Amino acid sequence: FGMFVLSTLLFDTWQQSDTQALRVTAWSMWAFSLIYTLLLAKREVHQIIGELQEHSSVADVMGSYFDLWNAVDFFGVLLFLASLTLMAVATRTDATDANLIRCVQAMAGLLGGVKLLYFLRGLDFSAFLISMLEEIVSDMTSFLVVLFVIMSTCVAVIFSDALCAGG
Repeated sequence: FGMFVLSTLLFDTWQQSDTQALRVTAWSMWAFSLIYTLLLAKREVHQIIGELQEHSSVADVMGSYFDLWNAVDFFGVLLFLASLTLMAVATRTDATDANLIRCVQAMAGLLGGVKLLYFLRGLDFSAFLISMLEEIVSDMTSFLVVLFVIMSTCVAVIFSDALCAGG
């Protein structure tokens, strides 16, 4: 996760650098992040295949696989891959939007940060706090969905003039 954050923060600056060493370092960090993300994707695919073998229906698999932590893993891997792909495409063409890349990187970073909470559950001093936060979020899920819809609608209305005007 740390290498992904570093590569997203430094990739553009180092890629456009005048020194060859910084450009090579930027691509090396990108490649390391890509390999690590592909290994995470392989682990998620194996986990889904194992769930498919245990359960008879896809609905049962979806119910047992997509708990909070598996959803964070799955969507984090998808966003990491999308971000790394957009970063590579952006170096070769101007067709990608820098704001889109930053948005995908921010969401991937957020899910990576949430994933750190999963590991903090194993430590004595934070296990209770993380379990408590998990219960609070699970109890508030319906409210958070409604809040997200309302906030998305408000943001769309507020920024609709800027989006329609192209700026």
